[in-house]
Amino acid sequence: MTHVGDVTAATIVKQSYSTGIRYPGVFPQRSADVLGVGVSYAKINKDYVNNDRLINRLNAGQAGFSPLLMRGAAEVVGEIYYRVQATPAIAIQPGLQYWRHPAGVGQASDAY
Repeated sequence: MTHVGDVTAATIVKQSYSTGIRYPGVFPQRSADVLGVGVSYAKINKDYVNNDRLINRLNAGQAGFSPLLMRGAAEVVGEIYYRVQATPAIAIQPGLQYWRHPAGVGQASDAY
């Protein structure tokens, strides 16, 4: 498990955590293959969100200004993968990911 959290007002992510597990040799005849599952969580810094709100408020109505997307939700990512060791030098690793609130934008659709 990892944790990152050195925060300033300009830092988008306040805290992040991630963990995962690997299970090699799921099938006896494929001992070099690996099944893996992981999850990560990123908490958005409220000071950064407040700065974005202020920028949007100060620039509202200005020609050419596009309002910044409002972050504030936590981003959660889950992944599952299976690595096939095709040869000693070549591995193929397809995976599936699920993103809840991509980039911490609560209005954003979940992504797969």
